[in-house]
Amino acid sequence: MPDRRPLLPAALPRKLLERVRARLAERGDADGGGGRALRLADQAERVLDRLDDTARVLERVARAELALVERMLPIVDDLGALVKLTLEDARRRALGPAADVAPRHRRDPDVIDVD
Repeated sequence: MPDRRPLLPAALPRKLLERVRARLAERGDADGGGGRALRLADQAERVLDRLDDTARVLERVARAELALVERMLPIVDDLGALVKLTLEDARRRALGPAADVAPRHRRDPDVIDVD
């Protein structure tokens, strides 16, 4: 089973954003761009919210795909066995019986006496 741990902790971007906000609040509007920076932080938070929603949807899709694959597995196995039997039958008809395979019904050859 694949490793299901996320590559980055989910809280990391949020904590980073909180630190940026705290730093901006500390500095205040001293540089004249604090308002824009806070709006940018708000926008980044909305983007993170959308990414979280998207991640949840993708996880549900992945679970549905996995369930579908698990349901299809027996069908695919049966189809594989059928294809294998069909190929073996086609080879047998094309090449004749293999030397190491005993025929199902062995008949003694007819002996013709010419004496």
